[in-house]
Amino acid sequence: MPRRRLSVVVAAAALTLAALAGCQVEPGTAAYVGNTTYTKADVDKILAQAERDSSKLDPRQEQGVRQQISLFQVFVDVATRFAGEQHYGSPALDPASVAQQIGLPESDPYVQLLTKVDAYKTLLLNNAKPVQPTDAQVREVYRYLIGKGVTKASYEELAPQLLQIQGFAQALEVRRELADAVRRYNVRLNPLYDPDFLLLSVQSQQGSDIAVVVVSLAGGNGAPAVRDVS
Repeated sequence: MPRRRLSVVVAAAALTLAALAGCQVEPGTAAYVGNTTYTKADVDKILAQAERDSSKLDPRQEQGVRQQISLFQVFVDVATRFAGEQHYGSPALDPASVAQQIGLPESDPYVQLLTKVDAYKTLLLNNAKPVQPTDAQVREVYRYLIGKGVTKASYEELAPQLLQIQGFAQALEVRRELADAVRRYNVRLNPLYDPDFLLLSVQSQQGSDIAVVVVSLAGGNGAPAVRDVS
């Protein structure tokens, strides 16, 4: 398994008033999942401990990592509730493996969070029924890839390739399940944070990961994430 990096792409520092206009979260709040509140202070504590435990985190990447933590907290909460509804049981956790991958101690809160993310994503994917994807679902993935500039191929060219990706059908089913769960659990993610949670990726010829199936955990915040478009 390739070594993880503790950094993600940094979001833009300048935030426009327009992007915040539809926000339905209180100041200082990162997200809500039903009656559970995740605060920016909670996120800051996890980030601060990760910084103390590792010297590899570039200060310029701090906002991106903070964004990642908030998204992961929401995913774990939603996935835990959904898995309970479906009687999937609790997944096996392997913090030692995650700690080795990212170079932090097992006790680090970020390691603990990422361990749960990996475990619950695997649990949901393994239990998802491989339903034959609809044309609408495949087209949605195609539009996503076109929008990200991943490909210029026509839909007719790319669709058969997408259907051949291992785990594609399961990832689409999990996306459907989680999208419904996000609505039912009244999830609201602060629009300062990128809402797209990765469910399935493939490796490019250059060795980089390409996101193929993502699910939005934005919920009812009413505004898109602020992104760096430079």
